[in-house]
Amino acid sequence: MKRIMQSTLAFAIAMTFSVVTVKAQELEEIIVTATKKEESLQDISVSVTVVDGELIEKAAINSLQDLGRYVPNFSVSENAISTIATMRGISIGANQSFEQSVGLFVDGVHLPKGRQFRTGLFDVERVEVLRGPQGTLFGKNTLTGAINVISAKPVIGADDISGRVSIAAS
Repeated sequence: MKRIMQSTLAFAIAMTFSVVTVKAQELEEIIVTATKKEESLQDISVSVTVVDGELIEKAAINSLQDLGRYVPNFSVSENAISTIATMRGISIGANQSFEQSVGLFVDGVHLPKGRQFRTGLFDVERVEVLRGPQGTLFGKNTLTGAINVISAKPVIGADDISGRVSIAAS
């Protein structure tokens, strides 16, 4: 019994002094403009989902309807008359006399009509989806949330020329 205690004690001491340094992984800092100024996603108090341009390109997200697959509690449905955005289970329904309860903003410009939710996502830096009432920052028609689309900035003086062509049929 004494021998087991001694070997256990020796093992514990050996483990104490053989500390292995593990390099901590740093998380990439995500900068958003959801509060009308650039802040880290960790520092803001708004429920935000950010989809960056890289994911948009890799996952072939071509419209806000496609974006609904990657953003929780958000969907866009189309019918013959209009496009209906739903966030947190709330929408205007098929009533055409009301504007959307989800605000759509492209580079700070409000696009109020449902048909504008059919806009394609191309040359986009990121899309910020803010859940909850956003009337203080974004004004009217943001009862259930806001979608903030930020276009990609041009690269001035670059020698690279790039482009993208896509064809869709239905």
